[in-house]
Amino acid sequence: MNSKGFLVAVAIFITFLGCQHRQLSSVPEDLIGVWKTAERKYSDRYFELKKDRIIFATGGWGVTAHPIDRIEERRDDGNLLYIIYYPNGSGDEIEFSFYYDPTQRVIRFKNQEQFEWIKWGEVTPTVEPSYQNDPHAINAS
Repeated sequence: MNSKGFLVAVAIFITFLGCQHRQLSSVPEDLIGVWKTAERKYSDRYFELKKDRIIFATGGWGVTAHPIDRIEERRDDGNLLYIIYYPNGSGDEIEFSFYYDPTQRVIRFKNQEQFEWIKWGEVTPTVEPSYQNDPHAINAS
């Protein structure tokens, strides 16, 4: 391969990589909302995505909110992966990574793919997360 062909191949490769990863200016509409799982050990937990903020319910009435610094969207083995970067209380940057399946409308954490997180209000009869102690739930007891 001559040097001109090599440069063309490098340019195509760089373009391909650029298509696999993109920075987003805000959380996509499909992801905005409160997400819960049917997994019992997380029955009192949820997370909420807003356009520029991420909120975690950490059990009982404990809630932490963080501004989102940046969001990346990429393909990982054919799956749609989102990485949200936000500062913790000490100012360190934290990564929150999850896969989103737009056909099933579920989120799976990258480090816990076995659990499905479903947007509150879009729960199917086969998966009913517990809303006990959930400040977003109506008539929670």
